[in-house]
Amino acid sequence: MNTLESRFAEAVWRCRNGLRLSQIDLAALMQDSGWDNANQAQVSRIERGERHVSLGEAAALARILGFSLSEVVDGKEVSPSPAASERLLLDEVQGTLSQLALKIELTQRALKYGIAIKDGIPHLKEA
Repeated sequence: MNTLESRFAEAVWRCRNGLRLSQIDLAALMQDSGWDNANQAQVSRIERGERHVSLGEAAALARILGFSLSEVVDGKEVSPSPAASERLLLDEVQGTLSQLALKIELTQRALKYGIAIKDGIPHLKEA
C-alpha cells in the first residue's frame, strides 16, 4: 500500500540509512530538537509505519534527515540533502572540539594547582 504514511516511513528509513545514522542516533537528534521522549523504539516503529507522527515530529524528522515533506506528499523518491550530511558532520566536529577545549582547560587548571596529568589521569606531584 502506497499511503502517505508508508511513504513517510520509507523516507525516514531511507534518509537515516543514507546518512549512516543508527536509530539511537536519530532519537538523540530528535531529543536535541526538543522531542524529549524520542527513543530508538519509537524510531523503529515510525520506520515500520506502526507509529503515527504529529506534524511537528514529521517536520523535525524531515529537517534532521534533510528531506522535504512536500517530496513525500508528492510521491517523489526521497534522499537526504547534502546539507544534512554536512550539518551532521559539522555537529560532530564541533562536539569533538568542545571536548578537546574542556580537556585543555582541565589540564591547565591541574597544572596551575600542581596536579600532574599522566595518561589522562590526574596525579599529585611528589614533593
